[in-house]
Amino acid sequence: SLEKQSDVACIPEFRRSAKPVRLPPWPPCSESEVTRGRALLTTMNMDPTTFSRDDLCHLALQVFKDLDLPTQLQIQEDRFQRFILAVREHMFDNPYHNWFHVFDVMQTSYALSISTGIIHSLSAWERFELLTACLCHDLEHPGVSTPFLEQAPALALAFKDTLLEKHHALRAFEVMVDREVGLLEGLSTERYYSFRGAVSRAILATDISKHEGYLTLVNAKIGNEGEAAT
Repeated sequence: SLEKQSDVACIPEFRRSAKPVRLPPWPPCSESEVTRGRALLTTMNMDPTTFSRDDLCHLALQVFKDLDLPTQLQIQEDRFQRFILAVREHMFDNPYHNWFHVFDVMQTSYALSISTGIIHSLSAWERFELLTACLCHDLEHPGVSTPFLEQAPALALAFKDTLLEKHHALRAFEVMVDREVGLLEGLSTERYYSFRGAVSRAILATDISKHEGYLTLVNAKIGNEGEAAT
C-alpha cells in the first residue's frame, strides 16, 4: 500500500525545488455565481465546492478588496490576482487538500474574524497576513501525511519536524516573490521579514500534532468565560 512505501518517488513534486510560476490569464467569471458567493463570504453557510475554480479566484480577490487591502497596503490589484492564480496552480489535484480546501479555510477564517469582532483589532497588514496564511497553509500538499513523508531521509533531514507545514511556508514565499507574481515587490526589508515571520508562524501552527497544545492555551485564556474550545 502507499503507506508502506519507503520513499516519495510517487509524489516527486514534493521533492523538487519550486517549479517555475506559469500563470494563466485572469479568468472570466459567472457574474451571477460571484454575486451569490459575495452574499455568503461573511457567513458560515458557504460551500466552495458549489462554485467553479475560476469563480473562487474572483471571490478570493473580493475578500481582499472588501477589506480594502489593495488600497491600504498600496499593492496593485493585479498582483493580488497573480498571487491567487499562483496559489491555485500550486495546489495539487488531491481529493481534499486542493484549491477548494484552501479557499474554504480563507473564507471561514474571514467569516469568523468578522462574527467574533477580531477583524477590528487587526491592522491592515495583520489582516493580510491572516488571509495569506490561510490561502498558503497547504500549498503543494502531496496528499499524504507527515509520518509517511518522514520515511524519506532527505526530507526528514531537511525539515526535521512539522515537515509538511515547513514545506508549505517555504513554497508560499517562493511563489510570492517570484517575478511572475511580485506580490511583495517594493516592501522594505523590515516589513518583508515581519510579514514573512507572521505568515510562516501561522502556517506552522496548523500542524495537527500541536492542536491539543493550542487548545490548552486557548482554554486557559478563556478561563471561566463561556464554553471551552474543542
